[in-house]
Amino acid sequence: MCRERAMSMRYAHFQPLFRAGRLLLCMASLSFLLLAQTSDPSRCAAQGSCPVPAAYGRQPYPGELINAFDRAGTNRLGNEGPSLPQIWKGYPSSQARLVSPYVPCILLKVIGYTESAGWKQFAADYGRYGYTVVSADCGYGIMQITSGMGGGAGFEPGRVAAEPAYNIGTGARVLIQKWNSLNVYIGNNNPYVVEDWYYAVWAYNGWGWVNNPNRNCPDNNPNCGYAFNPFRPSFNGSQPRSWYPYQEIIWGYAGHPPSAGFWEAVPLTLPSRRSITNPPPPHIVTPRPSHGSCSVVYLPAILKNYPR
Repeated sequence: MCRERAMSMRYAHFQPLFRAGRLLLCMASLSFLLLAQTSDPSRCAAQGSCPVPAAYGRQPYPGELINAFDRAGTNRLGNEGPSLPQIWKGYPSSQARLVSPYVPCILLKVIGYTESAGWKQFAADYGRYGYTVVSADCGYGIMQITSGMGGGAGFEPGRVAAEPAYNIGTGARVLIQKWNSLNVYIGNNNPYVVEDWYYAVWAYNGWGWVNNPNRNCPDNNPNCGYAFNPFRPSFNGSQPRSWYPYQEIIWGYAGHPPSAGFWEAVPLTLPSRRSITNPPPPHIVTPRPSHGSCSVVYLPAILKNYPR
C-alpha cells in the first residue's frame, strides 16, 4: 500500500501537487506489478485453464540435463522418474514380445529441444529461476507433456511441472505408449533401431494427416510449392518448421544439433516420402543406413541378444 509522508506546514501550499504526484507514482508501481504478473504466460496459463499450477524452480544448463536424457532412455532414472512400461519388439505382431523399457536417447534429446526451445523446463535463462514453461494447450516443461496432466495416467503431474528429470522420464513413457499403441510398423519393429521409431515420433505430436509428409502436395506434382513438397530438401534447422511434418523436423535436428552442448550429430535416415500414403502403410522397411542410440550398438538379432 502506498502512503504519504507528513509534510511540514512550510510546504503546505504544495501539498495538493505532491499528493497528485505520489498518486501517479503509486498507480505506476501498481501497473508495473500487474504487468509483471500477467506477462508470464506460463504462470497465467497454468493458474487458469490448465490442470496443474506452474512450479517455481531453477532452469538447468543443457550440460546438466544430458545425463537425465540418457538415463530416461535406458530406464535408469529410478525414483527421479515415473515407471516405464515394457515395450513391444518384433514384426509381425504375432511374433512380437515385450522387452525392457527403452527409448533412443537421441530422440528424447531432440524432441525435448524441439518442444521447449532448448530443453526449457522453466521460463528463465539457464541458471536462473522462473515458472514452468506451459504452452497454450497446457503442455508442461521440456517434453511438453499434455495428456494425463489431470491425473490418473500412471505418473505424478505435479512432478512433471516441477522436476526436469521427471518431465523427461514422462516423455519417454509417452513415447513408449505411442509405440505400443500403433498398428503400423517400420522394419522389424525393433525399439533399438532409431529409424523404426518414425511412426511413434509422428504420433507424439499428432497421429493424422497433419503430419503426413505429402500433405498438400501430391507426388506427381513437384511444382505445387515448397512447403510439404515431396522433392524438398531435408530439414536442417534453417528452414521454417511449418514447411515440414513433425517427424522430419526431429530427424533433421538429430543430424544438425544447435550446438555441441546438446547432442552429437546423428544423420538419421528418413523413409521415402512416396512410401508414406494416406493412411500410412501398415508396414515399410527400415530406412538404411539405420542407427542405434544410448550407446546401444544395433546388430541383426542373429548376432546380438538385446536386453529383455
